[in-house]
Amino acid sequence: MLWIAIFIKGLDDLLGYVDDDFSWEFESNVLWYKPYHKYFPTKQCRLLELWDELGIPHEEKKQVFRSPLTIIGLDVDPNAMTITMPLQARNDL
Repeated sequence: MLWIAIFIKGLDDLLGYVDDDFSWEFESNVLWYKPYHKYFPTKQCRLLELWDELGIPHEEKKQVFRSPLTIIGLDVDPNAMTITMPLQARNDL
C-alpha cells in the first residue's frame, strides 16, 4: 500500500512504522475530507482517499495531526524540535 501511495499517487515523504503511516505537511496545505467532515493536511487527505479507493478501513479517531503528536508514547513537537515524555509516563516509569 505504501508503494502505491508513493510511486503511483505521488505522496512524497510517506513513512510507515508497524501499522501507522506518517509524513509531514506545511500547515497551510489542507484539503476537505468529506467522509469525516473536516480538513486534513493534504498528504493525509490523499492517503485517506487512497485507502477508500482500495477498501482499506480506517477510523477518524486515529487520524491525528498538529503539534505535538504522541508517537510511541512520546510527545513530539517538530516545530519546537522537542521530544518529551508525558508526566504520567515519567511517573509510571
